[in-house]
Amino acid sequence: MQRLMRLVSTLPPKRGLIAEYRFEQQIENDQTLWNNRRVFMNAQNVVVNGNFADETWINAWSTLFAVVNSIGDGIISFTATAANGSFLQLATHSVPGAAVVGHKYFFAADVKAASNLVALSFGGTNVFHSGGGNFERLRGIFTATATDNGVAIKDTRTSGWNMIQAKNIHGYDLTAMFGVGNEPNIAQCEEIFREWRDGIVSLPIPNLNGQLGSSAGVDTSDPTWTGQGLQFTTDDYTKGSIIFDATKDFSIFIALNVLGPSGAVENFCSISHNYYSNQKLSMYKSASGALGWSVTNDAGVLDTNVNGTTNHAYIPVEQVTQGYRLLVAKFANGIGFFKDISSGVISQLIILPAAPITLNQLTFGCRFSGASTAQYFFNSSIHWAMVYQCATSDADNKRILNYMKRQLAQRGVVLAA
Repeated sequence: MQRLMRLVSTLPPKRGLIAEYRFEQQIENDQTLWNNRRVFMNAQNVVVNGNFADETWINAWSTLFAVVNSIGDGIISFTATAANGSFLQLATHSVPGAAVVGHKYFFAADVKAASNLVALSFGGTNVFHSGGGNFERLRGIFTATATDNGVAIKDTRTSGWNMIQAKNIHGYDLTAMFGVGNEPNIAQCEEIFREWRDGIVSLPIPNLNGQLGSSAGVDTSDPTWTGQGLQFTTDDYTKGSIIFDATKDFSIFIALNVLGPSGAVENFCSISHNYYSNQKLSMYKSASGALGWSVTNDAGVLDTNVNGTTNHAYIPVEQVTQGYRLLVAKFANGIGFFKDISSGVISQLIILPAAPITLNQLTFGCRFSGASTAQYFFNSSIHWAMVYQCATSDADNKRILNYMKRQLAQRGVVLAA
């Protein structure tokens, strides 16, 4: 048992992990992707008591032209008494208490019925059962047409009603999670939401790999793939999207090869946020070789509009050790700092806005001016990155360092102690 505990303790902490990037080559559909990228997203099941653990079903559910026959073992049984007889959850009983008109929702339920006129229903749209008399997973993407829309199991027959059973009813507001126009399709939803889960959960989001290169289809400026990660040079970067809970702290770990002064600013990680238009949180190497983290404005210069306080943090060049390093930028309670985990050298503090900031675009290898102009390109290798939706502890930092050291050693990268 002690040996097992020591093994488990060497794994990276999973609490708060929302993205992990291992820069390894993979070819898929003629595109070079970031292999082993795992992106997680906080997801709220909007259906309350959809597994009927609380058998006092009336607390969250209602009937319309129907009677409940029984409830038990996570299954509700009911029979319609008129056309469109339904077992439903009113919007006021769901989370957050009302549907959002125009938002797309994914709903799923396991339903047993002897008629192909029985359906999973929301917002006036129905997904019908085959009528085969067995449990089938009914699922679909529905658009809310009114704030009082609620999910229902509905019997559209006008007569001849018999008992219907349902279990594992769940649903998610796709538009709230992914944004307008970015909602996943039904196949992607099936992969993401394949199991019933209660409340707020962290779910792995597949198929969000980003294409490398300065523009789609341009291969001449892609970072060079090596056994030790990605080698970035002028005009190289990777660009993708990531969604943070804007009310929480965060930590960004990145393992890279730190070279000496180059005479130019080099950004190795940059994140857009919307506190001000086109502002960036950027991890960089200065022209003199110092390592830092800054808040910059649209023109790429240090922003003085963030509460009128310190807006950059750096490790002086005389304290920077070259070679393979693990760096972390951390934000907690409005205060952030930048640290070389490998050596333990820490920067001064950086003060960020007290109001929540929403982080979205994540870029490695450069930063962007405005919406599309890439600049301040990185000229070295990046091997691994992990993003946490929390301020990790010193113990967490040590575990992540040891984890990355072991993993990168297998690729010939010796991460400093």
